[in-house]
Formats: sequence, structure tokens, C-alpha cells
Amino acid sequence: MKSTFRMLRLLASCAVFFAATANAAVFEVWSGDNQMARVGTQYTQPWVLRVDPFEQVQFVAPPDDGTAATVTHAGSTFATIAADQFGMLSITVVANSVAGAGSASVIGAGGRYDFSFVNLSPNLTGLLDPYLDPSVPIGYETAVPPAGSVLDGNGNPAAGVAFTFTTDPSCASFDGAATASGVTGSDGRAVAPKLTGVAASQACGWSLDFNGTEPTHFQKPVIVYPISGVDIMANPASVQAISGHFFEVRFSFAWSGLPVQIPPGVAITVGADRNGATATLKGGELIFLIGSTSFLAGFTPNNANGNYTITTSVPGAVPAIVSVSQRKE
Repeated sequence: MKSTFRMLRLLASCAVFFAATANAAVFEVWSGDNQMARVGTQYTQPWVLRVDPFEQVQFVAPPDDGTAATVTHAGSTFATIAADQFGMLSITVVANSVAGAGSASVIGAGGRYDFSFVNLSPNLTGLLDPYLDPSVPIGYETAVPPAGSVLDGNGNPAAGVAFTFTTDPSCASFDGAATASGVTGSDGRAVAPKLTGVAASQACGWSLDFNGTEPTHFQKPVIVYPISGVDIMANPASVQAISGHFFEVRFSFAWSGLPVQIPPGVAITVGADRNGATATLKGGELIFLIGSTSFLAGFTPNNANGNYTITTSVPGAVPAIVSVSQRKE
């Protein structure tokens, strides 16, 4: 009787699994991302996706107000588009009249994807690099220098274009200067020295100006903060079991309630003065993989259950502590 009951329960769980699998919405991006087209022309490749048969998805692009680069489908920046009987979608897009980089989304029941594009000026197009350092401590440099590039009307790098980077010297500098100027080389690149934090500011920033491009002016905000004023947050809910005895622990950082990133060069200590080199700084968080022999060599379980207490700190800041239970999976 018990064996029959166990068999019925197993069959029921399998039925639930297959039902959930069968009901999972399809969302696959096949092609069309990261293209370039001249302003006012159609992009060569359509955006091709596969979703559920006959599903209706949303095409959403930034409004075409004449001030920013965007794309349209059937003359609109918003549209509902139906897939065919095989779930296939082929979305044609047209560049508006504004040159520059941008992104637009396709949203379905199974997911969302942001397609990137560049609307090319018939002459020169100025572009800003994705900037991954929205904050910097006083006395330290950003990990990535501010940078941009220039493309000609065919999407090739343009040389000989003058550029100027500018920042507010009261809160940040480029090697002690408020500006950094130059001319693009054969690679079309404009690169500034790394930005150095000078004084605390929630509204510091830098700008880049090209000569004769569309658009010509770009700007980015930067938070400059005292490293000793950083709040370290360890959320126990962020501890994730990877597999077996391996766990991932994340610490995030903030100053005056604003999220900040810790750049390379800041001494981060873990546990019994273990150096932060055993961890990875990614996306503004400090990520530890707990469970490897090399990492655990410096730690002793707090109790018979195998719990580990991990402490992290930066110079002058109050440490954060999180406890990880090394249970067996």
C-alpha cells in the first residue's frame, strides 16, 4: 500500500513538472541587436525573435521628441505586434532624425530584451562609452577612464576630431586639471585620464564635447565620497547556496544613502585580515565564493554546525558581518 502511494505521489509530481514546463513562455532573441543605420533610414536587419505562437508582444522605444536618438516601427515608438503560428516575429525599425546611440525594448510573456542601436549622422556621430564608475572615493581614481568615440557616416572610426573633457575642480579632477583635450586618432577614440575624487559631493560630474559631431555634448554624474564614511551592508538573504558546500555572499556599499562602488586600490579586509583579493568586485558589490579550500583556510567554524562568520571592512568604515551556515546539500 505504501509503495503504491509513493508511486502515485511520484507520478503526480512528474505531472506537475511537465505541466509547468509546457506552460513556460518562450522568449528567444535570434538577431538584429547592435546595428547602425543613417538617420531617417531603415535598419538593414529586422529584430527577429521567437515567442509563443500568436503571442502579442510590446515594442517600446523612447519617445521621438527630436532631442534623442530613437527608432520607430510602423511610424511609432510604441506598438503591439503579433507573432505568427510558429511564434516568429520580424520587427523592422527606422532611425529617427537624431544621431547617437540608444536602446529600445521588446516585451513578451516570457521576458524582455533591450536592443541597442546607433543612428549615424551623414557626417560625424559622437558616442559616449558606457561608464561603469558612477562614484569614486576622495583621493582615489576611477577604475575606468571617461571615454567616447566618433564614427563617420558609414560607421567607421573618424580621426582628427577635436574633443574636450571637463569636470568640476571643486570635487574631481583629471590628473589635477579641470579639463583634458585632444584629437581622435585612427581608432576614433577620445579618452581622458582617470577621474580623481577631490572633495565629497553628491552632484559632481564630468562632460565630453566633440567638435562638429551629432550630438556634440555629453555629461555624466559622479558621486565623490569619503571612504571612511562608507556604510557596508550585508544582507543575509543574499547568501545563496551554489552547490554542495559552496556559498555566494554579497556586501554592498553606500554613502549618505546613495549606492557607491569601491574601486581597485582600496584595501578591503575580510575575516582575520584576509585581503579582498579572495573576492570579486562586480556591479558595486563585493562577492565572495565560500567553500573553496584556499578561502576557508583562514577561517574556523564557530560551532559544530559548521557556521562561518565573515567580516568585511574598508579603511575607517564600520565592518559588516554575516554568518554562513555550511550545511550539506
